[in-house]
Amino acid sequence: MDDHLDESIFLKDQDVTIRVSYRLNFDAERFCGYSKIFKGIPEKEDESFEIYMENYECGMDREKVMGKFQKLVEEVKDGKIDVTF
Repeated sequence: MDDHLDESIFLKDQDVTIRVSYRLNFDAERFCGYSKIFKGIPEKEDESFEIYMENYECGMDREKVMGKFQKLVEEVKDGKIDVTF
């Protein structure tokens, strides 16, 4: 079983990349991961323009983290999170 979840999706219509990074099976910290929204397709995360970030508390399983990630993707697609400038 992999202990690190790292997924991303590019939404062409909105020209953003949404990335989730989460440390599974770990609960010694307050936060174990996050989702970030970047403008375009980031070459390097630390050099890319971050539009939005959500922190995720520890203790979640893969299914719950991916559920939060999919909800974020849908909110961007539906316009509930503004990613325009």
